[in-house]
Amino acid sequence: MIGTPTSLETPLLDSNRSVLEFIHRLLILPAEEQVNLDELLEELSAAFMATAAGLATFPECVPLCLHPASMDDSKSMIKDLKSWLDQQSAIPNLHSNCGALTVPRRAGGSCLLTLQGTPERGGWLLWLEDDGRMVWSEGEAGLLVMAGQALMHRWNRDETPTPWAVQLDRGIRRQRMEAAAQIVRRLAHDFGNILTGILGFSELALTDKDASRSPLHQYLSEVLRGAQSGAQYTNQLRLFGRRQANSNRSCNPANVLTELTDKWRATDGAKTEQSALGSRADVQLKLHLPNDLPDVAVDAEALRQVLTIVLDNAREAIVRAGAIDVFARTVQVNAGEAGALFGEVRPGKHLEIRIADNGAGLPPEVQRQLFAEPFFSTKSRKRGFGLAMAYGILSAYRGGLELLPRHEGGTIARLVLPIAAVAGPSI
Repeated sequence: MIGTPTSLETPLLDSNRSVLEFIHRLLILPAEEQVNLDELLEELSAAFMATAAGLATFPECVPLCLHPASMDDSKSMIKDLKSWLDQQSAIPNLHSNCGALTVPRRAGGSCLLTLQGTPERGGWLLWLEDDGRMVWSEGEAGLLVMAGQALMHRWNRDETPTPWAVQLDRGIRRQRMEAAAQIVRRLAHDFGNILTGILGFSELALTDKDASRSPLHQYLSEVLRGAQSGAQYTNQLRLFGRRQANSNRSCNPANVLTELTDKWRATDGAKTEQSALGSRADVQLKLHLPNDLPDVAVDAEALRQVLTIVLDNAREAIVRAGAIDVFARTVQVNAGEAGALFGEVRPGKHLEIRIADNGAGLPPEVQRQLFAEPFFSTKSRKRGFGLAMAYGILSAYRGGLELLPRHEGGTIARLVLPIAAVAGPSI
């Protein structure tokens, strides 16, 4: 005979029931009825009657999402975790039977965490926090692992991803890009130093006009051309790795877009396959812009580079005759929407530019690979570095982007740019 639960056992039983209901909803609800990542973590923390729940990449331990505490609290929790693990010769608090770990917090209370993920798609930490709890039961540890496995199962199996899965996937890819950018910044700096010497001495050697017809002069000319190509590529690496804007200047996006459109149309009569902008006579560029577009807090040259990259990609996606339509409007971006973009977007008022082509579109496997690594390309003769450069430039100016399927066929590149707060030097 099973006795009646005591008053101390009742909250635990209620929590267990709530967690099982949470897992059940996670597994059976259709993708369109699932919640976003913030709401998912809110439901998880409420089910466990915990203070907060969070997600972070692994092994980088970069926070992806935390509810309901601030991101600063999330970083503090991760710092506590790293510090605690560094001090352990063994891990006595590991719930060995279920794969969850209890970690004390310096600010009080503790965390219960588990590791989920795959080598192909990356790993992440899922954790609970409670300000007044130092001990988590084996049952709670097992339920957290079950919740993590349910998330993993749903994340891997759905052809139509849930809103939270889209955010989680983008967060992991964004952190991969940031890790790559850190390496690229150092490589670009070192390669730049090496190329400076090669360029300088090659140019000095070529100033000897008396030897201009000698084989040595021709060889040095080839060395110089190769070094100049290397310098150009190194500059592209810098654009990807940059996280600080070069100036505080603003610009009007309508002026930049009009300038690019004029260049595009100027090449139409030439019947050339490609120009500096990537224009082609059988692809039309159409602007649909309101008259009162605000200035954006982006340098004109930086915006020109980003738009050129995106327009060139749109042109290449169109196999035969087609059109590229450009729309712009002001939007209010909340924290959830900012986190879904690739870049460093902050919540607030922004300008949204949509560049829509009627090309072949992005197959699901290509969509998953975009921004997963900076050199990905579907074109055999391309380095696949254009979007990475656009990502780096936008990140430096607190902007972002994403690529979306177009219902009529094709792709929409969505750029989000911060609006200039005060009137400054505008171009």
